[in-house]
Amino acid sequence: GVVAVVIPLGLLGWLSGRLFLSRASRRDLVSRIPVIGKVWRLISWAEFCHLLALLLESHLPLPEAVRLAGEGVENQGLNRACHEMANQIEDGASLSEAIARSRKFPKGLAGLLTWSGDRVATAEILHVSGEIYEAKARNQATFTGVIMAVFAVIAILASAFFVVVGL
Repeated sequence: GVVAVVIPLGLLGWLSGRLFLSRASRRDLVSRIPVIGKVWRLISWAEFCHLLALLLESHLPLPEAVRLAGEGVENQGLNRACHEMANQIEDGASLSEAIARSRKFPKGLAGLLTWSGDRVATAEILHVSGEIYEAKARNQATFTGVIMAVFAVIAILASAFFVVVGL
């Protein structure tokens, strides 16, 4: 009964999302789901950190590098935040100040970047931060897998119970 309703509704939601939302919009929507969303946010932060570090190592001006890093990550909220941060940097803010003002980044990243003195140190800090966010994403994904397995077992046991009771 319940499975016959939940599966078609899930498929309808998935199909609607594929038809009416861009890939970036879908990813932004997924990032708001409680357990899974944390993995997506961590992945976005890791991608941003690595991209920005590479762009800084390529000697791009900081505002342009921030904009390009934001566009390179498939997260609309992060992309918008990067454009705002680039404007702040052009107005004289440091990278750490701009990140601290944004609600789309973890609080600790701005603190780490405060200690970077030059482009090389900033790129190194960004690469290390990206690796940290990758590790956190792997851990959260593992945790999510365990939670999903528990729910799957409960669903199977509940279905078996209803089948046995129905006989």
